[in-house]
Order: sequence, then structure tokens, then C-alpha cells
Amino acid sequence: MRTSHKLTRLILALMALAGLSAMALAQNPANATVSDQKAGSVLVYPYYISSTGQIKSDTRISMTNTGASGAATTRVHVFLMSGANCTQADLFVCLTPNATASFKASDYDPDNSGYVIAVSVDANGVPNQNNVLIGNAFVNDSTGVAGSVYEGNYGAEAFWGNATAGRNNGDGTATIRFDGTDYDAAPNQFAVEIQHPSDVVGQRLVIAGLGGNISTGAAGGCAQVGTGQAFNQDEKFGSFQGFIGGTCLCRATITGSAPRVPGGLAALLGAQGQGRSGSLKFNVTAGVGLILTPRLVGAATNPWSGIRTLHKTGLNTGTTGNRLTIPIFTPVC
Repeated sequence: MRTSHKLTRLILALMALAGLSAMALAQNPANATVSDQKAGSVLVYPYYISSTGQIKSDTRISMTNTGASGAATTRVHVFLMSGANCTQADLFVCLTPNATASFKASDYDPDNSGYVIAVSVDANGVPNQNNVLIGNAFVNDSTGVAGSVYEGNYGAEAFWGNATAGRNNGDGTATIRFDGTDYDAAPNQFAVEIQHPSDVVGQRLVIAGLGGNISTGAAGGCAQVGTGQAFNQDEKFGSFQGFIGGTCLCRATITGSAPRVPGGLAALLGAQGQGRSGSLKFNVTAGVGLILTPRLVGAATNPWSGIRTLHKTGLNTGTTGNRLTIPIFTPVC
């Protein structure tokens, strides 16, 4: 009988171990270390806008050096990437420890929209390991569909730089490798919770690409790759393709029929006016992103609004699509 009890306990232990292994396999494939809640050597602000026309929009961008008092000045090469043609306008910001710099997008890139990449560089302009930068942006965007107004604040995504950060190519450019070795790996998979598109018109996804060559206007990596999934509250889902398109800054507006799933997204999520919600999952090559939920839709006020970063559920740790080439200039500080 003792042998039988021991055998029973052994079988139960093996079953428990198998169950734990299955649970581990079911978890998300990677721990996304890039975050808007830490300091880093590279900051990415996925969206800014400025408009000086009759309908005004603007973005206030801030960055701070959190380094210890007495440390050296941090040189930051700031790239304002146009979402229209992927060209860049750049400037240098020099931050002593605990200093903050703020500027409006309309001061440096009026009547345009895009995203910002801020890179810590050394005295020669080469990217370096200097994990002291944090940042945020306040957005006031009046360009949404049906008179939608987006207002909110988000934290810049910070990428930690390691000892190998900053590869000088010897041709006036440097390559930033978002691969988990030189810098934190770039996200390539996202999940985001959404409200019913009939209850809240104009929910918008924005993704900034982190691959390609800034020097030649060939940045990219933000477009959807493969098949995505849309889930309702009851775990029922439909699949979609080609919802998020673009080159370096990709944008998509959620509607009752987009993303395109069998029967339509509105029908999948259920009856409107009942506060129903759902979620989307999708892949890109390399990027970071936001969901913008409008505060105003025409004359109606949406009580559940704001701007937040997308949840990262996968990382590009390979050698394709997660390399960003930038120009090297000597900073004046």
C-alpha cells in the first residue's frame, strides 16, 4: 500500500508540473522592457501635431535629464519625423542634471504632424549609453473625424541603452539597434482595449515606426503585419488584415466596419449604448504607439476619453526591421 501511495503522489506531482508548464507556454512570448515609466537613452514620442489654421492644434513636448547632480551635461539629438513624407527636422537639446526642456510643436514644425525621436549622443554626435532621459507630451488635436477633439497627456517611451549602444557607421551616420542587445528591443506586437465604435466615434490608433534610415527619409516599421484579432467581452473574435497602413507613422480610425471582421466590428462587440467594449491584437515590424479616444465628438462630450500607450505583448529581437540609422552631427553645448 505504501508503494501505491508513493506512486499516486508521483503521478499527481507530474500532473501538476505538466499543468504549470502549460500555463507558462500560454503566457505572453516576451517581457516588454521598453516603457513610458522609466528613464532611457532614447525617447520616442509616438505622436505630435501642430496647426496654425482656423482649427488650431498643438503639442507640448518635454524632456528631463534625471542624472545625478554634478554629472556631465546630456546632449540630445531630437528628430521631428514628418508623418506625411517621413523626412526629418532636427535640433539639439543640452540638459544639465535635473534640467527640463519644453517646446511646442508649432515652434519647430508648424502645420504638420508626426512623431519625435530623442537620442542621447556623445560630444561627437554618436549615440551613447546614458540612461537618464524621461519625457512626456500634452496633445490638443482638433483634426478627428466628425469634429472629434483629442486631448490628453502621455509619457514618452524610453529605451534603455546598453554598453554597445551607438554604432558609428563611419559614413556620417550611426545605427541604433532596437534588438535587446544594444538597446531595449522594439515592440512588434500590441494589444489594446477599445470602446464600442458607435458609443465613441473616432477612436484612433497611431504607431511610430522604429526601423529604416532617417537620413534618407526611409524610416518605417509601423504597418500591420499578418492577421490581427478583434475580441468582444465574451471572448468571441474575428480576424482582420491591412487595418493599419502607412510607412513611418501609421494611423487607423476604429469604426463600426473597421477593422474589417465578419459581420462588422459593431456587431461583434454587441449593442451600442450599453458601455460594451472589446480588444484588438495585431503585429507590426517595429514601433511604439498610442490609442487616442476623443473628448468631444461634434457637440457631444465623451466622459471616457484620453491618450494612452499601447500594451506591448511581443518584441522584435531579431536582425530585421529594428535597426534605425540616424545622421551624425557635432552638438553645440
